[in-house]
Amino acid sequence: MSLQLTAKRYAVIVGINDYSGTDINNLNFCGADAVAFYEALIHYSDYSEDDVWLFSDVQHNKAERPTNSDILSKIQLMCDKATEEDSILFYFAGHGTSDENDSFLITKEYRENILKDSSIPMNKVNEYFSASVAKFKLRFFDACHSGRMMRRTGNLIKPVLEKHLIVGAEGWATLAACKEDQFAHEFGELGHGIFSYFLVKGLSGSATIDGEFVTLDNLKNYVMDKTIELSKRYGYVQTPVFTGEQAGSLAISRVKGKDVSEALPESLTNIEQIKEEKLEPQTEKIQDFLGELDKVLNVEHGSVKYIAKSQTDKLNIIKELITDILKWAEGKTGELIKRADSGVKVVNIGNVPNAAQVAEFLYNKTEDALEVEYYCRKIDESGRYHDIYALNLKERNTNNTVILTFGNGTLLIPNSYMVISPIPSTTGVYLLIYFGSTKPGYAMTEIWEPATFSPKRYYHLSIDKKPNEIVINDLEQLFVEYISFISESIIARRVYFERIGLK
Repeated sequence: MSLQLTAKRYAVIVGINDYSGTDINNLNFCGADAVAFYEALIHYSDYSEDDVWLFSDVQHNKAERPTNSDILSKIQLMCDKATEEDSILFYFAGHGTSDENDSFLITKEYRENILKDSSIPMNKVNEYFSASVAKFKLRFFDACHSGRMMRRTGNLIKPVLEKHLIVGAEGWATLAACKEDQFAHEFGELGHGIFSYFLVKGLSGSATIDGEFVTLDNLKNYVMDKTIELSKRYGYVQTPVFTGEQAGSLAISRVKGKDVSEALPESLTNIEQIKEEKLEPQTEKIQDFLGELDKVLNVEHGSVKYIAKSQTDKLNIIKELITDILKWAEGKTGELIKRADSGVKVVNIGNVPNAAQVAEFLYNKTEDALEVEYYCRKIDESGRYHDIYALNLKERNTNNTVILTFGNGTLLIPNSYMVISPIPSTTGVYLLIYFGSTKPGYAMTEIWEPATFSPKRYYHLSIDKKPNEIVINDLEQLFVEYISFISESIIARRVYFERIGLK
């Protein structure tokens, strides 16, 4: 086996510690991770300094400021320059996040309300990589560092977003620091993230099998095994994720002699000198760990305000909330009943109008967080049964949903409804509010119209700040919208009658 020295090896390397001004916490060692990985490519993997771009907010003579536009520009430049014999590589250490459509690598420009414009979209990175003719495409993500080893927060990899690890290429590979429901870890004794530390150690020769080269397969197995092992020693679960396709064995670095350590830059020398036995939890560190435990116990976390102390407490909150919502709704019928029939009732959420649409909405929003079951059977035109979305609380006899209705029982005015439902979750209570209306069905009956299902609010209630007052204030605002919704529903009904020839 030999390294293809005639081919070019391009790389863009990013490490970001400083997130001040972004409302997310700074990190400790992402910059050091990026510098060490940069030096490892130069010294162990035969990369030329002219073909590697380093972005970091720590001091280094080759480091550029890590802005999202400059990083994207260099990624595209790398992808454009590479020929069919070359390889390209992208490494990122820092915060990551995602929405329903994309994953994002976060730079200091990040602002939550303009996420797509202030971060690095993975769809864009994938677009550049897929368009490149490079023979091999490599990517390493160390996003998300946690616990006493710090937390690189955000979910870079979600089940629905695993496509963002895939690149169209003759050969490609993506290795990420952890699964979507885990955190990657920084470790003070290493001065690095665990994943990046073992990535550099592996490139230095520790991952070799034949004593001559480090292959991609060797490196992947070494980094994954070592990261899992060290994390477990400290009570964490961190499992790197690998995705890729390749033909044959790809040599990543060449194992060099011991004497080369004298010529290594400081970042690599420090890693070479770390003894793994010192990474074991030591008895003399018990006071340090106790101190960290005290910090964890005494820190106030914002998420706590959304968590009920017990199941009984949660159900009591819902019961009191339903009482206040019902009282509010009954007061509003006085304003509507002068114009048509109006009523209020309390039902189980499984018996709400448009139950299938409600269930699908909740399923897509917070499937694993709600204490609900999803089931329903529907007969199609051929008489066969099909399972569709529907829902029921596990406590099926509980009436926890208020329905405010408006109509006059004639075909001239559709029945309209406003549904208000506190929904118990695994930790606290969500609130769902939606509107809907009916349409005339077979035999002049009124049936719920799925197309009118209109979610207005869906949020986790803050349990420690008088949620009842917050909800009632919100309902007052939404009642104005409900009246408008009723008017629009009546107009739509009249237009429908005219279209079918009923004047």
